Amino acid sequence: MIGVNVAVSSQGQNISFALPINLVSDMLQDFNQRGGFGTRAYLGVQYFTVRQAAALANDLPQGAYIQMVVPGSTAEKAGLQPGDIITKFNNQELTNFGGGLAEAISQQRAGDTIPLEIWHNGSIQTITINLGHN
Repeated sequence: MIGVNVAVSSQGQNISFALPINLVSDMLQDFNQRGGFGTRAYLGVQYFTVRQAAALANDLPQGAYIQMVVPGSTAEKAGLQPGDIITKFNNQELTNFGGGLAEAISQQRAGDTIPLEIWHNGSIQTITINLGHN
């Protein structure tokens, strides 16, 4: 594990907190290309992952089941609603990302426009969404 230490607690037996090196590398690349630090992409949903066993047992598709949509977020503006399931993010099934939706979003930049395939009220729809920033 390689990272950059950002905090150390000497009272907590020298426990330290670090940023993962891939995050630092992305930030430095942004800085070199744009002359400043970019912002991370943000969708604005609270979700849980519907894995294969749960999908089969409940006759649902696999993906990110939306529990809550953050008011004023990109997700709300795009019309996403609680109960929707995001099945594809940027034309890739969410099962292709080890970390699911969070990993898929982390690979994007704020302002990127990407297609989402969602399961809404029993049917599959494709929408285009412009990712916000946090």
